[in-house]
Formats: sequence, structure tokens, C-alpha cells
Amino acid sequence: MKPLNYLRPQGKEIFKQILNAIPRDVSKDIDTYELSMLANAFDLHERVSAGMNKDITAYCTITKSGYSQMSAEFSVWHKGGGGAPDNGETIG
Repeated sequence: MKPLNYLRPQGKEIFKQILNAIPRDVSKDIDTYELSMLANAFDLHERVSAGMNKDITAYCTITKSGYSQMSAEFSVWHKGGGGAPDNGETIG
């Protein structure tokens, strides 16, 4: 079973690690789609988490009207349970 082409090299490595953790008699060829999506989610989480640890403001821009707007990467990460504040705190 091979990862889908859209994965970055890091995502492909994560895919292999996930695949190695699953017993061979359990996985089917169709699982390549779900495992690729999972590997991509882990890769995205890792990239955004690392970036936020360096500089969280890099994921926030101020619009012309003065409002702060989070990047698409941050939004996907946050919707996936990335652990950002969800208690009314503001970022940026």
C-alpha cells in the first residue's frame, strides 16, 4: 500500500509509520485513502504547532478594517482539535 501523491515527504513518512503499526491482515487497499488523510492531518498538526511555538502571530493578519484574521492553516488545525484556546481568548 502506498500513500497518495498529495502528501508531502513528511506526510509520506507518517503514512508509513501508521501502516507499520497496523496488522497486515487488518488493512485493505481502500484504506490508503483514510490513512493518507490521517497522515496529512498529523503532518499539518506538526507543521502548524511548530510554527505557532516559534511565532503565533505569523498565523494572524490584520485586515484593512482592523480585524484580526487567522490563516487557513490555523483554521484547519484548530478545527481538527489542535488545542488552541476555545474559551474566548484572542490570539494575535
